[in-house]
Amino acid sequence: MAYAQSTVAPSPGHHGAVRSIKRPFQCFTSQRPTRLAIVANANQGVSGSTAALITAASFIVSYSAAAAEVTEIFTNKCAGCHMNGGNVQQAGATLFAEDLQRNGVDSPEALYQIIYSGKGRMPGFGADCAPKGKCTFGPRLTDDEINGLVDYVQQRAAAKWQ
Repeated sequence: MAYAQSTVAPSPGHHGAVRSIKRPFQCFTSQRPTRLAIVANANQGVSGSTAALITAASFIVSYSAAAAEVTEIFTNKCAGCHMNGGNVQQAGATLFAEDLQRNGVDSPEALYQIIYSGKGRMPGFGADCAPKGKCTFGPRLTDDEINGLVDYVQQRAAAKWQ
């Protein structure tokens, strides 16, 4: 789980250094939570607006890094069959919005299930995918990685894979 790190000044009347605390953090995109790590390293003497700016910049960097990671996962695991949203195995099962809707897999839950467990010639990539012959023989994906792929496919489908 990702944690947000906040800097807390000592209570009035207490002497000592500024301390950091960690608490769970979730950022909601589309309809599912996507966990992002946001770290704001604020020091004594930093104004509230500067700390807010540091936090916002950290969020953007973390979000960009997560997006790049999902793009890399898609490129390495999916693009062999689904380059630019197509499907080299089955023409009517592309990742374009029209085909996803026609095939009943346009919901986040349906996309998650297919990526996790596989369907037809597509292997499953989930950690507990079974039976083994239906699943990838390579490294499996975490739930967060699969959720990232679901968001990625939905965003790219909405943009017509442009």
